[in-house]
Amino acid sequence: PSKIEETVKKVINNKFTDGQLDEAPISLSDLHVIVSSMKTTLTSIYHTRTEYEKSDQKDISTGPQP
Repeated sequence: PSKIEETVKKVINNKFTDGQLDEAPISLSDLHVIVSSMKTTLTSIYHTRTEYEKSDQKDISTGPQP
C-alpha cells in the first residue's frame, strides 16, 4: 500500500508541476482526496492472496468429480 500511495502521489505531482491541472477546477484538498481514493482502489486490486495450508479434505464447492 505504501508503494502504491507513493506512485500515485508521484504521478499526480508530475501532472501538477507540468501544468496539466492549471485549468482544472480542483483544489489541493481535492487532490488529497483523489490520492486516497486511488490508493484504496489500487490496493484492493493488487492485494496479495493469502496462502492457506493444503487440506486432505475434498473440496465440496466443486461438486462430484468424474
